[in-house]
Amino acid sequence: MGVSSQDTMYRSNTHGNSKGPKKYNPAFYTKRKRFVYPPPCPITPPHNTQSSWKKVPPKPKMLIETSGNMVTLTWNLTLTRKIADIKKYELFVCVERDRYPCTSMWVKKGNIEAERLPMGCDLQVFESGYTYHFALRAVDIHNRRGPFVVRKIYA
Repeated sequence: MGVSSQDTMYRSNTHGNSKGPKKYNPAFYTKRKRFVYPPPCPITPPHNTQSSWKKVPPKPKMLIETSGNMVTLTWNLTLTRKIADIKKYELFVCVERDRYPCTSMWVKKGNIEAERLPMGCDLQVFESGYTYHFALRAVDIHNRRGPFVVRKIYA
């Protein structure tokens, strides 16, 4: 239910206070959701598609394992003959900070050339005590990007 600034909502007084109902403050509730992570993933650029091309890659399935300050990402995709060949994978990382989450917080860690599945890579965690979000997507031979898979760890 959306509440505009002109709407006035009241909640019932259940604590025996005789001052009447309390006014609903929409700003209070929107501030509580302010730091919801992860932020939206990086924008997927528009792509051309021709009728003779195969389908865009699906969302990968990704697992994360940690050992000390190392993070191991492993992923796999369910590929069929109807899906275009994968050229590479794009990996992005976002660190939770005490600020409003936004798309620009995603940092591209690099492109990983596609090899035989399942694939994996090792990363060194930058700082302990933070929550890291990893986003991975496949890019096909036509430079079309598939949907992201997002996972998080606390380092």
